[in-house]
Amino acid sequence: MELDILFRSCARVNAFCGSPRFITLPKSELIQRCLRSLVNAVNGAIASPTVPHLTIRLTILDDASDPACLAELQKILSQTPIPSQILPITGRGNRDSLHSNYRYGRDSCPDLIYCVEDDYLHAPEAMRSMLDSYQALQQQVNGPIILHPCDYPDRYRQPYPSTILLGSDRHWRTILHTTGTFLLHRQTLLNYWENYWAFGDRCAVPGPAEEGTINAVYQKVPCFSPMPSIAIHFQDETTLPPFINWQNWWNLTEASHSPEQRSTYQF
Repeated sequence: MELDILFRSCARVNAFCGSPRFITLPKSELIQRCLRSLVNAVNGAIASPTVPHLTIRLTILDDASDPACLAELQKILSQTPIPSQILPITGRGNRDSLHSNYRYGRDSCPDLIYCVEDDYLHAPEAMRSMLDSYQALQQQVNGPIILHPCDYPDRYRQPYPSTILLGSDRHWRTILHTTGTFLLHRQTLLNYWENYWAFGDRCAVPGPAEEGTINAVYQKVPCFSPMPSIAIHFQDETTLPPFINWQNWWNLTEASHSPEQRSTYQF
């Protein structure tokens, strides 16, 4: 199995939605902490491999972040043994960032693709859980699937029927809407290319962009999210997943923690 992680970063804009985040800090620090959590999760997956012949690559697709931020991101990449790189996107802004992301996935990624935004904090077991559960869920569905790593609270305020299946270490439920962070197979990207490209076009300005674009894919390809969550979207308090102490995850991303401390932390 091959997995390409495409991490979209932009330190120039604090929040695309325009609303303040629930935690006050420079966007560059948020990006660094989220990347550390992702690298920690990758290192955990390769330290105890359960997927045969696993290859992981990590590419940062950056939207004109300042040199100081990029230098810190490069330091974080040096803490994982997997192939990694930082590439500038073509153009500038969320639309161009998404289009660069999908073009790279189409042209350079042969198997699984994890598209992830720069404000998602990952649990230490996130990558291992996603990779193992992808195989388990795909076998149960007997067809292509998509994974979204966050258990959003709005799914419980306005619930709708879902199918609940067993992953490798937790339950996963079908969902009908996501953000731009998800794991899918390259063939799914190609099969629904117009939906993903339209999502980028709709993201040219703030406002809902998922309806009629990427959310329409989930009517045809089952999308699953974990219970409990393995990622936290650091947007605002309404996006914090239930039953997760985000502060514990946050503390693991301090630069003073060594990679060994972060990879051996147990909940």
